[in-house]
Amino acid sequence: CVLLLAVALGEWWLRSRLFGDDPAYACWRDPRIYTWSYRVDQRTVPRGDDRAKLAVRWGLMEPLTDHPHALLGWCGELDSTRLLPQGFVPDRHARPLVLLGAGWAEHQLKTASDTNVVDLSVPGFSLDQDLLLFDSTRRHYRGGQVMLLIDLDRLDHLQRAFVARPKPWFTLGAYAGDLHGVPVTTDINAYLEAEPADPGLCGYHLFRSRVLNDVVMSGSAVNAAEKELRELSQKLLFVLLHRAQQDSITVSVHFEQHCGGTIADRRRWALQDVCTKMGVQYHVLAEEAEAIGRKDQVGMARAFLQNALTVEGPTGITSLSRLHALAEAPQDQQTPLERNMVTILKDPNWLAAARREAGAAGVPLAVMVHRDARYILDHAQH
Repeated sequence: CVLLLAVALGEWWLRSRLFGDDPAYACWRDPRIYTWSYRVDQRTVPRGDDRAKLAVRWGLMEPLTDHPHALLGWCGELDSTRLLPQGFVPDRHARPLVLLGAGWAEHQLKTASDTNVVDLSVPGFSLDQDLLLFDSTRRHYRGGQVMLLIDLDRLDHLQRAFVARPKPWFTLGAYAGDLHGVPVTTDINAYLEAEPADPGLCGYHLFRSRVLNDVVMSGSAVNAAEKELRELSQKLLFVLLHRAQQDSITVSVHFEQHCGGTIADRRRWALQDVCTKMGVQYHVLAEEAEAIGRKDQVGMARAFLQNALTVEGPTGITSLSRLHALAEAPQDQQTPLERNMVTILKDPNWLAAARREAGAAGVPLAVMVHRDARYILDHAQH
């Protein structure tokens, strides 16, 4: 009893200092001390919401308060009622191109003002918010094309309800994800009062992190967290692609991945598997950039976007992964155009020339192979 009383008094004293105003204890107000994290290869990932909540509570992070939205958490520059770009009027005679995924906006990939582009990229969004945004707006671009950019390094945001502000979140359901936290509390102070950080015993965390230097989760805990994350992301992506097919919307998925290593790759493989099973083209920006000698994924994303904004848009096989899969298919199942593409792919000199042309033109390698194969086919017919 004496020991329990001493622990309780110590915890009370520590919390009174941590959550008080005395500047002498500012060095103790480090959210990393009182929360768990784990490594995704070169990147440290906080587990849960407590780190962000404590950072806001202690004034170490500025809460984001612009453009609050009860469904999405925030909506960027979109019209908060229609969730479409301000002043956007659909053109019934043109096939719309939809940009979905925070990366398009965060990399400032601009599009011409006279193109029929629906720019739904909102900075800070993760896949769960993109799904909700897509579901709320897809009736406006049925029959169109969606370019979905998924930042694999930010996929762990799916497991959080607070990232500098409240957001909606999903848990694993029987067939899809179960939505929680909606309507979102847009008053951040009210949210933190109702859902404060709860790290447990602060004294225990202080001891384990400062004395024992035990700051990362165990391997088994990391594997369990990542397994759940992969399953959830697969279900959310499946729902988005399935609903797109219902509305005759063509989707191409673009994976952005700066972290390299086993955990990061497993995240990508899980989502690639969904795309493959549903017959959806996907592009790994790093691999596509490497294929033509580029060094930046942003430049590769810009090339895909520019290609999609051409008069006819991307046609045929424009994915490097699809091109290699085509080469493994029996010849009698290939069209004349596809046979020409395989011929180029298997000829080292021809492929090297196509790679140089793609780098000079700033387009994906598969697109240049497609163009060369089309040129050969058109001239053979004459």
